[in-house]
Amino acid sequence: VGLSSLVTVDENLRIRIPHKSFPDFFLNRDRCLKAFKLLGVSRKERQEYVNHGDGGHASLAIACLRFMNKSLKFNAYGIPTSHALNDKIPQLETVNMDNALLYACRYWGEHFGKVPPRYKDLVAFREQAQPLLRNLLHEKVLYWLEILSLAKAFNSAYGSLQVAKCFTEVRMHY
Repeated sequence: VGLSSLVTVDENLRIRIPHKSFPDFFLNRDRCLKAFKLLGVSRKERQEYVNHGDGGHASLAIACLRFMNKSLKFNAYGIPTSHALNDKIPQLETVNMDNALLYACRYWGEHFGKVPPRYKDLVAFREQAQPLLRNLLHEKVLYWLEILSLAKAFNSAYGSLQVAKCFTEVRMHY
């Protein structure tokens, strides 16, 4: 079942919700929990998928880091050579990129940067994020940059790296 009348994705892979009533419903925690209960959604799933206010960006940042650490690998799209510029590789036009991986690669830093400094679970967030971020930056960074390059989204790397730098500097002061 398609959700294109409720949710659209623009050319930058940003999710857009054209109907005002839809986000109003999902951003109202009580209404959403009641509806999920009526639909028979388990208590655990209700808590996992309902908007968590300030924690939403923290959850998305962790989810992006986990997904990238699991999914990023050498030559993810089977490009025959790394000795050619992207615009000189004809099969790039037909490569079906994993939109979930591309989203995670492009927006993890944005979600990270939007976690409020006064977020109630900030310590737990930092404890979860630190090993994931370390693994990404020590083991997977070139694969991450490759995905961004192939998707013509390399410019998003700078902001993500700035956020990671700030995170690690704050982390060192604990």
